[in-house]
Amino acid sequence: MKRQLAGLDLLRGIGIFGVVTLHGAFYHFGGLYDLDLSNPPPAVTVIGFLLMFAGLFGILSGLVHGLSYQRRAEVPGFRPGRALLRGISAGGFFLVVAYAYFLLTGPGIVHLAERYMDESVLVHLIRTGRFVAPSLDRILYVDALVMIGCNLLLLALYQFVAGKVTARMPPKLRAHLPLFAAVSVFLISLLRIPLYSAYLDAVAAGNWPATLALNWLVNKNNPILPYFAFGLFGTWCAALLASPGGFVRFRRAAAPVGLLFLAVGAALFVFLPESMLQRSIDGQWYAIMTLQVGLFLLVVLAFLRACDFRRDGSEKTTRTPVAFLSRFLTRFGVAGLTVFFVESLVSEAVFGLFRRVDPSFSLSLGGALVFGFCLAVFWGFALLLWAKSGYRYGIEYAYTRSMKPFGGSQKAAKLTSGL
Repeated sequence: MKRQLAGLDLLRGIGIFGVVTLHGAFYHFGGLYDLDLSNPPPAVTVIGFLLMFAGLFGILSGLVHGLSYQRRAEVPGFRPGRALLRGISAGGFFLVVAYAYFLLTGPGIVHLAERYMDESVLVHLIRTGRFVAPSLDRILYVDALVMIGCNLLLLALYQFVAGKVTARMPPKLRAHLPLFAAVSVFLISLLRIPLYSAYLDAVAAGNWPATLALNWLVNKNNPILPYFAFGLFGTWCAALLASPGGFVRFRRAAAPVGLLFLAVGAALFVFLPESMLQRSIDGQWYAIMTLQVGLFLLVVLAFLRACDFRRDGSEKTTRTPVAFLSRFLTRFGVAGLTVFFVESLVSEAVFGLFRRVDPSFSLSLGGALVFGFCLAVFWGFALLLWAKSGYRYGIEYAYTRSMKPFGGSQKAAKLTSGL
């Protein structure tokens, strides 16, 4: 089994490049507060759908950490308790970064009805020159990094318990246990629809025990229900790739499961009432989640097939010149978390310079997309230069150092590869 799967880094890189582009576009679109969500432009609908792609990172993080666990479990002297502690430490690291990001440097929470942007501390400072304390909405918000941190904690617990339960299971059956767990959590996630209303009532009533109990579980935007299921689907992919049969077994299992979820989700999306841009937690929200499970499984399969494995499951070992574009995007997959952490600050600073020249400066939807794309390209060249130092002192660099007491991280080798 290959230790480094290039397809996963490329896919993650494309995802982060897309997020940086869409953040730069969405938050600087001059007509944002005038959108008619009952009849939005097609481009806005597409942007709204793409901004809901956090589940892709849930699957990728589950897959990567699942493969890491599988490799460590094969080493003589493997200790499940130590692996549990490692997973808890990784999850804790991501949660610290997540809250520092969303409170200090992250993008705004848009309130269209009030024509108001709830900004992070440093973004607000850049825009207005004033410090402001984070709002309660920002403190309770479950963004993609909080989701990854929660998933790593829960997946560490899952792997610890599953290791005890499956010790005597046949390997073929053992590999599918994460699928059973993923589908179970995904079905239970239907409870988010009524629980989200209960959560809002608890916040409005100042019921802090209920608010804190439900926050990570059901609050917007990427809570445990259903995103823990995405992490478990990634763990299932890892178990198949690490089992006898490897990629061939993964392909034969993931393709039909992905197509099934995609078909069911698409059918539900078409026949249920439209509510995507209102970001309602309802039947159509669940349809989108169902569709995305299938889509992301098929996308992961396609990228592994294109970059890492032949159809018969053998590894692609021939060295061919890597296209500049592929390397350019893969760097986002290796060190893009640091970019993700600071990109809103740079975006706001650049836009502020335009406003200083022309206080009435505004961007159309097309102009906003070009603005966001240019910022993402700028970050790509910054990563190209930074790669020469092994991305020293970035968030990924700090992560690899924090994992040293637990046997280190394969991320360290990627940071020094240079691409």
